Amino acid sequence: MTKGSLLTAALALGMLAAAWLGGSQASANGIHAGSREVFSGSVGSHFMRVTTAPFLGTMHFVVFLAQSDEVRPVEAAEITLWGRSTGEEIWTAGPAAGVPSLDGPNLYTVDLDVDAIGQWLFTVNVRSPLGEASAEIPLTVGRRGSVNLGVVGILLVLVVIVGLVALSWGKKRRRRGGSGARN
Repeated sequence: MTKGSLLTAALALGMLAAAWLGGSQASANGIHAGSREVFSGSVGSHFMRVTTAPFLGTMHFVVFLAQSDEVRPVEAAEITLWGRSTGEEIWTAGPAAGVPSLDGPNLYTVDLDVDAIGQWLFTVNVRSPLGEASAEIPLTVGRRGSVNLGVVGILLVLVVIVGLVALSWGKKRRRRGGSGARN
């Protein structure tokens, strides 16, 4: 394997890893590691998509709300979100009103303080001129990990790249050293 093809392979591997690892974050009023889509579908006459990072503490919800065509904004919409745990001990969070986001006319943000890990059922209520409807979203709330898997993955890719380059250079030096000894 030539040095050029080795570097090309390492670069391609690095780009694939970056694309794969970069998909676990959402941007809404800042980056929220671990955010993911937790609901997408019709809610009454509305289309709704909800994203959050289900971790203990302040959970930041981003709600995309549109008319049933999934594009046009809903005028004068009010969003309310609350949750309750479903385990032996009942905990509640909210209700809290959705705040229109500066990121677009279809986006609302809601922050809820969640004080217990485990199974939760979150309810998003929408009231607008199109009607009133609710969606229930079951989530498992956990603790934030102390290790960021994205950083670990990027470091692993860098170690592989450095190792491949070192192997390539080592083989090249041995070939040069071996042919010089025969002369």
